[in-house]
Amino acid sequence: MTLKEQMNADLDVFYNIDEFADSATYKGVQIPLAEVDDVVVESLEGTCFSCRSSDVPLPLAGEVFIINNKNYKLINFDSDFNEFETLLVLAEQ
Repeated sequence: MTLKEQMNADLDVFYNIDEFADSATYKGVQIPLAEVDDVVVESLEGTCFSCRSSDVPLPLAGEVFIINNKNYKLINFDSDFNEFETLLVLAEQ
């Protein structure tokens, strides 16, 4: 198994809704998200989440994520965080 394959397999644990991840609806599709506590996003009010980059390939500011029946608007993102994950900053609407 290559390093890339192993890293993707490791992410299965963190993005398992039954283990660590929350479930969100994005563009009508359920995706796993993990809240990130150790990232500081200066001058932005919102909650930081990570997700698999493949689940949110081309995010746009203003798009809506539904988490626990609440709407959250995407206010910023970092798809260059690493090759496998994207950081999202979401603000409850």
